[in-house]
Amino acid sequence: MRPSICTRVILLGMKNSNEPGHNDEGSKKGADVLPGDDHVKDQEAPQHNNTPAMTLLHTGSGPYCAYPLIKSVPSDLEYTCFTAYDKNIYLGTRTGELLHYFELEPLNYMLISQTTFDPGSNAPIEKMKVLPGIERALILSQNQLKLYLLPEFAPVPYTQPMDGVTDFAVASNLSTPKRYPIYVSSDDRIYLVQVTSQMMTKAMMLDFQSVKRLFTRGNSLVVATNKEYQLFNLKTSVTTPLFYVNESDSPVEPIIRPFTNTEFLMSCSSREADAAMALIVNEKGDLTRGTIAFERYPHDLQVNFPFVFTNMGDRGIYVYKVEADSHVPIVQKIKHGSSELRLDISPTPYEIVKSDQRELVIEKLRLMPLYAAKPAFRIEHERMFVERQFKESSDIVLFYSGGLYLLQEKLEFLDLDNYDENTIPIIERLLDNTKDATPFDALQRAYLQTMLLLLRLLHCDIFEQQMAAQWCDHLDQVDIRLLLYACGYNIYGDLWIYNGLLKLISEMRKIKLTHKFTDSNEIIRTISQDLKHKHHSKLNDSENVYLSFDMILLNRALENEEEVSISDYNFGSLLTIAAKLEEDRDKHWRVLLHIYEKLSDLPKRLALNKDYRSSHEFSKYLLEHANELVLDKEYKETGLLADIIMILNSPVDGKVQGSIVSNILGLLEIAHIDSKTLISSVNNSASKVVILEKLGIRDNNEANFLFSFYMEQLEAEISSKELWNDLAILTTTYSQELLYTKPPLSKYLETKLSSNTKFEEFMGLREKIISLPYDRLLAYQSISKIDIGDVLILLFFKFEELIQCTTEGKLLEIFTAVNDFMSIEKLVSEATFLQVLEFYMNVMSDNALLSYFLRRNFHRLTHTDIIIQVLSVVPDDCEFTTLSDKMISVFRNYYCQKHQQDILKALLKHELNSISTLIKTIDPSSDN
Repeated sequence: MRPSICTRVILLGMKNSNEPGHNDEGSKKGADVLPGDDHVKDQEAPQHNNTPAMTLLHTGSGPYCAYPLIKSVPSDLEYTCFTAYDKNIYLGTRTGELLHYFELEPLNYMLISQTTFDPGSNAPIEKMKVLPGIERALILSQNQLKLYLLPEFAPVPYTQPMDGVTDFAVASNLSTPKRYPIYVSSDDRIYLVQVTSQMMTKAMMLDFQSVKRLFTRGNSLVVATNKEYQLFNLKTSVTTPLFYVNESDSPVEPIIRPFTNTEFLMSCSSREADAAMALIVNEKGDLTRGTIAFERYPHDLQVNFPFVFTNMGDRGIYVYKVEADSHVPIVQKIKHGSSELRLDISPTPYEIVKSDQRELVIEKLRLMPLYAAKPAFRIEHERMFVERQFKESSDIVLFYSGGLYLLQEKLEFLDLDNYDENTIPIIERLLDNTKDATPFDALQRAYLQTMLLLLRLLHCDIFEQQMAAQWCDHLDQVDIRLLLYACGYNIYGDLWIYNGLLKLISEMRKIKLTHKFTDSNEIIRTISQDLKHKHHSKLNDSENVYLSFDMILLNRALENEEEVSISDYNFGSLLTIAAKLEEDRDKHWRVLLHIYEKLSDLPKRLALNKDYRSSHEFSKYLLEHANELVLDKEYKETGLLADIIMILNSPVDGKVQGSIVSNILGLLEIAHIDSKTLISSVNNSASKVVILEKLGIRDNNEANFLFSFYMEQLEAEISSKELWNDLAILTTTYSQELLYTKPPLSKYLETKLSSNTKFEEFMGLREKIISLPYDRLLAYQSISKIDIGDVLILLFFKFEELIQCTTEGKLLEIFTAVNDFMSIEKLVSEATFLQVLEFYMNVMSDNALLSYFLRRNFHRLTHTDIIIQVLSVVPDDCEFTTLSDKMISVFRNYYCQKHQQDILKALLKHELNSISTLIKTIDPSSDN
């Protein structure tokens, strides 16, 4: 086994090693040094013969090492008792001396007094106890109990000692009272004594015979007589016999010590030279745990659970360790070559500074970076942190003629440098025995727990959910990212590990540990979900922990070409996930868009829409998010209008052009932007047209633009679909139907074309052109240029508009060409009657149409000469019966008019005669 980390060579009071004649090796000659034992050199004490006597304190290998408290005490005295108060240390000797040391500065004590208990006696000091609440001490020697002043360590004046005392025990009291209850034993009774700063007063008596030792705690009073141990219940006054102190008549000194908070340890044997044992009982008197066997009866026992210190006289002090099983082994032997060692428990612990193991602890427990940015400052900070947490102290005082030492418990975890499977149960045992009493205890447990989890991972055959749960259960002690790191995964955030485990995890990372996972993806996902839903409150740097798991799952999904669902990942991971997906932007742009929506990253969302969505989809997106967009002042002032113009200038399918413009106009309304400003910036004619259609026309320029655009579209539509053929067929079909009352050709064509899907776009353009507030004459002229057979002008213009744009003769020519009888009829007048009559007579072989025409229009004739001309040219075979009513009416009108004219003529003639007669009467001389 390697040398103890607490090895100390303390040359107390030695001559300076630089002095002539000093020989260190020679000073060790003849010393009793056990092979492999650690040792502490005593101070060279002044001897009566003035001869240097170098002796060694051997601590050996084991859980404790010696740390000097007072390096020099009078070496000619044999010490029996120790106690302490504040900065004072008090020693009692076998010859009745009382020594008082005072701490001038840390670990620098000075002897300030050396007195005797009884100047007339050299009886040994048997027991000393301090009563800090009243600044007093109780000292027992030669069956006399005295009260001493503290810190002076002098008898209290005018206070009578108690005689005949065999032992005393201070009742436990958690406070610092002004009055201490103590139990004092004599040969035939036990007294309850109240101790104040000035007196000791007996308050109660218990009847016990031959009491040698006693100990009290709570309601229990453990009593040792010459023969047996007894347990007395102070509350119920019930005495429970326990076991014999010795089985023979040879006397042995009973020993009673507290073992745990609820147990007591007592020793027994046949005689002092024989084998002995210690038994442990609880407050009910029941034996607990196993027995501790000694090769001979001890001089004294002290307990620092689970260790029992056994004073074996000149053989030294044996340290036993009480394990869970019945076997209690010796784990250490502490001895001295020439002096009898004594050991006691100090009322208060002493801090140990600058011990050998301090630097080892710091080196093991300080954190070192696995991943960290600029770690230099934190590395030093971590070192200082461990230094602050590591408070070494001890209340176990070893004293003898060579000085006073603290027995410092070695930290067993420092020896855990073997990473094989056998180390796992050792760590488990250490964890079971380590409590979180101090911050350092918590730090040590965290180190052990981290090491345990790593070794279980290293040595397991299969890493299952149960082992994963162990990592989750210890999140307050272990960064679970260490699991990922050890398995070779990349992690995020600063990751630190204890320096003592740095080599272990570095070696583990080189091994392909993921082969231990039955389904690594499922394991990682399960742990991630458990962290979020069960253990979130225990996580440190939770965002980076979640990110580490999320990126593992994301990379696996990308490798397997699985669909990436944002809902599977933590919100805080989205930015890093986005950066990963940007590496293959074309493939993952939809997921990226979803991410940037969650992150409220407007610029990146807009960029994705521009790059990957159609103008129609982009316009819809802008409208749906308009309320959000306008809140971004910079984007509203510059980016929004630019995006709108970009959309409008993009070539798109005409089917969605209207929807795009509607979206844009809605967006402009929400953003309070004047839509008219767009028209001059839009280069895409189709978009500009739709805008004008939505907003309306403001001036002739816009009207001219729309008309020109529609005409281009109309020509293209007619040409691409060869509509002239269809129109010609319809016109021919119409002209061949010789029904006088058939609808006009324009109405006929409108009806036919409206139900023909082939002409859907054509009719839409017709409607737009018709409704356009454009000069109708200019429109007529433009349409006439592309018209064939005058079909378009009939479709695009009303009869009244055509009258304004061309002559009646031209219109009559158009209508007669297609046998549009009803439209011809609209042009019939006395001036055109004969021309139309000629059309029916020359073109139509069927006189029925002529007769129908005459019957419907003969009434239009009012002049006789015209009527006569009409009648003169009407064919003989024309049925006049159809005109009889019309002709009678005409003749009636004619004769009525002629008769009226004759009557009017006669009246005028009569009136003229009357006027002539009147003139003659007045003036006979006037001529007729």
